[in-house]
Amino acid sequence: MRAILLTLFLLTLLLVPATAVQARPPLNGYVLWVHDGDTVDVLTYDLSTVRVRLYGVDCPESDQLHGLAATLFVVWEAWLRKVEVRVMDRDRYGRSVGWVTVDASRKSLNHMLVEQGHAWVYKQYCRARECAVLLRAEDVARQARLGLWQDPSPMPPWEWRRLKRSERWSW
Repeated sequence: MRAILLTLFLLTLLLVPATAVQARPPLNGYVLWVHDGDTVDVLTYDLSTVRVRLYGVDCPESDQLHGLAATLFVVWEAWLRKVEVRVMDRDRYGRSVGWVTVDASRKSLNHMLVEQGHAWVYKQYCRARECAVLLRAEDVARQARLGLWQDPSPMPPWEWRRLKRSERWSW
């Protein structure tokens, strides 16, 4: 029985592509540009620029209430600072989606945004085990009425975007 299990295990390793077994190496560089609360450009050490969408969070849009505060928070915490990006995925716009750790504090920018009340956990897309920590941080920020949670009923950005799309098509 052990020989059969060992054989099946070895066959599985042979059939799984090598890219699935190996983790992607992190991107290292400096935050060169802050587009909004959840999107930054990172200048890597090989002088390429990578647009990074922060994994698991959704900040208010730039023209939405609290959008500027989220953007300024990211500027304050990360602009021109050394970061490490653990890429989780690529989105439909071609951006790398990942966890961004700011070297100076060794904290996740994703977590800091939620913890300070500048972002929602993007439950629809947040599937990593770290998302449980983000959800707890969101609850704490909400109870403490930090950032956007000062508003009695803040509008999530996904609803804001849907509303803006419907306004554009209803003339």
